[in-house]
Amino acid sequence: MAIAPVLKTGVRKDFWVRIPGPPFHRRGLSAQWPLTLLPVIAAVIAVHSAGAQTPEYRIRDALKVADSLMQTNPLDAHTLNIAWRVYLAGNEFEKALSVGEQMIQTDTSMADTAFFIRSAAAATTLDPRRGARIAARGLAKFPENMTLRIMHAKALEEMREGGESLNRNVPVDSVDEMYRQKLLIMSAMGLPDSVLATIRRGAAEGANRRMLALMALKVGSDTYKTGNVSKRREQLQLALELLLLSNELNPSKDARFLAGASAFLIGKSATTEADQKKDCNLARLARNSFVAAQENVPAGLEAYRSAASSLLDSTAQFSETAEKQIQRFCH
Repeated sequence: MAIAPVLKTGVRKDFWVRIPGPPFHRRGLSAQWPLTLLPVIAAVIAVHSAGAQTPEYRIRDALKVADSLMQTNPLDAHTLNIAWRVYLAGNEFEKALSVGEQMIQTDTSMADTAFFIRSAAAATTLDPRRGARIAARGLAKFPENMTLRIMHAKALEEMREGGESLNRNVPVDSVDEMYRQKLLIMSAMGLPDSVLATIRRGAAEGANRRMLALMALKVGSDTYKTGNVSKRREQLQLALELLLLSNELNPSKDARFLAGASAFLIGKSATTEADQKKDCNLARLARNSFVAAQENVPAGLEAYRSAASSLLDSTAQFSETAEKQIQRFCH
């Protein structure tokens, strides 16, 4: 049996599929189908023309063709690739996972991100532990792939929700790894508020406090830098909460210093706006922020002496301004 050429990209093209019996001319379909559909269903169904919505009877026919192909030419990488995709389309996940492993052993170039993503999705449906293992293998090869990170975290979360426990066959540390993956995803997506909520939940569920603290410090530092440029108080307030939480989970002079710097910028912004609006609440926010700055900035005197000293001098000056505003605006 020969198959040539097999569609491996999203480009539409005409090609022949030869199965036992006469050859049939088919038109290829895009390989960019959702996980639950068949990327090359038309390549293996001898007579039917498939569309975006493949009828169930055509899937059944495709499964029969895939079984026949596997019996006739089980060692050919392209045959394995077609069968793998058909089994995924037909929800024959056990067969798909078995054939998929044969496929990447036959041709290692087929172990791409699509293979790990689709295999992990199928495996998670059967058993989240298997999905976690496949996603972890994919991440070992493609550590920056966001879809694999999401799928890995999803599989781990499903295990937790189902009362499962990770064993030595799963290369992760249960709660810690689940939260680490979640936080990496949220951080990469620029969601510091979600990071803050997730770290608090992780701490409550017993995740490693040092790991959570380091994530809070990293995201808090990034948020502080963004807020320092934008001068938006809500960003600086979020940075302050992340940095204080980091210090609470695992005491750190860096976290305290950056928290103090964030508090100073919040107070400075509130002081300026309070003067414009004659607003008592803003004046009180400024005073409280400067108190927080005075408490935390000194933690950086050893490592960041010049910057910390300058911040403390400015904080003292602005504190006086805030006190005067409270006397003027608060009755």
